[in-house]
Amino acid sequence: MERRETREQTTTTTSVAAIPYAGGWIGYDWFKLIVAAILAALLLWFSLNQPVATVSDAPAAVVPGATAAVVVPAVVAPAATTAAVVPAVVAPAATAPPAAIPAASVPTINAPTGDLSAGTYQLGGTGVAGQRIEVLINDVVAGTAIVAADGTWSLPIDLVAGSAVIIARPAGELNAATEPLSASVGEAVAVPPVASITPVISAPQDGAQVAAGPITISGTAAPGAQLEILDSDKVVGTATVAGDGTWSVQVTPESAAAAYSVRPVGSSEPATTAVRVTNGEVATCTELAIGCDAWVTREGRLVLRMRAAPGTSAEILNRLPVGAQMTLTEGPQPADDYTWWKVTTPGGQEGWIAGEQVRLQPD
Repeated sequence: MERRETREQTTTTTSVAAIPYAGGWIGYDWFKLIVAAILAALLLWFSLNQPVATVSDAPAAVVPGATAAVVVPAVVAPAATTAAVVPAVVAPAATAPPAAIPAASVPTINAPTGDLSAGTYQLGGTGVAGQRIEVLINDVVAGTAIVAADGTWSLPIDLVAGSAVIIARPAGELNAATEPLSASVGEAVAVPPVASITPVISAPQDGAQVAAGPITISGTAAPGAQLEILDSDKVVGTATVAGDGTWSVQVTPESAAAAYSVRPVGSSEPATTAVRVTNGEVATCTELAIGCDAWVTREGRLVLRMRAAPGTSAEILNRLPVGAQMTLTEGPQPADDYTWWKVTTPGGQEGWIAGEQVRLQPD
C-alpha cells in the first residue's frame, strides 16, 4: 500500500515537471486576458447606454433599448448689427426759368412823381378783376388793394420826406411789377383848408356859356390825388392835385354841350354832379325820338343805369352820372313799366335806358 502511494506521487510529480516553462504564456494567462476584455466591453456598453438628461422643463420619456439622443442647446448667433440708415442725399431740383407773365396780368399804376411834399396820395391803376395788388415804396410793401370788376384799383399811400421809388405788382409776383416811378418827397407844408378832400369842380359854373375852343376846368381835392375829368362817360383829361389842394386841366368841348365831372383814378363812380356848359346853340327836340340828344335828369340826383337790353333784369353795362349826355338811336320799347330807349354816349358805349329818367335838354 505504501509502495503504491509512493509510486503514484512520484508519477504525478514527474508529469508536472515534464511540462517545461520557458517564460511563455500558459493557458491561465490567456483566460485572464479574455475575461478582462469581456469586462471592458461590458463597461463600455453600459456607459454608452446610460440615459442623458435633456434641457427641458419635463423629463423625456425613455424608450427601453433605444439610445437617448443628446439634446444640445442651439447656439443662438448674436443679432446682426442693424446697419445705420443714411438719409439719401436729394439733389436740389434744377431751378426752372421763371414763366413768362401774361401781359394782361401785369398791372398799371398812376402815382405822383417829381418833387412832392410829404402827405397822403391817392394811387390807382388797372389790373385783372379780383387780383390783389400790392404797392411797394423803396421795396417795402406800403399797402394792398383789390382790382374791382371794372379792372381798376385805388389805394391811399402816405409818403414821408426822402426819395421814393414806387412800383405795383400782383401780390407775391416778383416778375410782374410795373416800371418804377421816382419821387422826391420834401417836408410837409401847410395846406390851406379846403371844403372837402372829395374832388370838386370850382370852374366853370354849371350852366355856363363858354367860348368855342379850349377851356380850363379846375377845382380842389386831396393833395397828391390822381383825378380823371369826364365828359359824360368819356375821360377827356387827367390831373394831379398839387400840394395846396388845387388842380386844373385844359379840355376842348367836342360838341355844343358838355357835362363835365371828376373822379379819382381807379374809381368807377363820378365824385361830383356834372357841370354842364354850352358853347353854341344846343339843338333840341320837342319830344324823345331817334336822333335826338338827351341828358340824365337831376331829379333825385341818381345815376342812370345803362342796361344790355330793355328791362330791369338785364345786365347793367354802365352808370351814367347826373347831367350826362347821350343820343337816342333806337326805341321806344316798353318793359317792366318803363319806356326804354337805346342810346350812344360820348364815350361810344351803347345800351338801353329808361326814358323817364332823361330830359331833352340839361335841366
